[in-house]
Amino acid sequence: MTERVKQLSMKTKWNMKNYLLFLFLLVIGTALPVLIHGLALRYAGKMFTPLHFPIFIGAMTLGGKSAVLLGVLIPLISYFLTGRPPLFPFGAAMMFEFAIFGLISSYLYKKRGINIYLALIAAMILGRIGLLTARYVYSLSFGGHFSFTGMMTSLFLTGLPGTITQLALIPIIVKMLEWLLKTDF
Repeated sequence: MTERVKQLSMKTKWNMKNYLLFLFLLVIGTALPVLIHGLALRYAGKMFTPLHFPIFIGAMTLGGKSAVLLGVLIPLISYFLTGRPPLFPFGAAMMFEFAIFGLISSYLYKKRGINIYLALIAAMILGRIGLLTARYVYSLSFGGHFSFTGMMTSLFLTGLPGTITQLALIPIIVKMLEWLLKTDF
């Protein structure tokens, strides 16, 4: 086998792994809210923010563009399958937040080589600021209700168990997936 064929073969396998990982994250991101709401764990979603997992994992393993695509597709597919989240204003604001999560965490971790924990924390903070901004702009534009205190409590205090869980699990999952993506099988 020539060197060129080996390179193409390795690239094809790597791309197929990435494609399968993307689909897996898309399914997980779509199924988790259904599972949580199906188990009548309504507030567990706000506490553990399960949709953040596939976005961060996708960003740190597949890159920012894939994470943005996941961040747009997951709420859209979830809406069309279950009616949740309402596309406007919640779904649109989530898409904005997820785009920031994906772009920032991918840029810091993959492009700049920053520690995975610092990249996650920076992306979490900036994504939440983006969500607050989007919700505020939507409330000004369309006359909706916006409570800064309520949003801050919901995003930072209610979601604290999720943040801790993400910081504990995402780095481990990302390292395992990076190894799998590099392994030739």
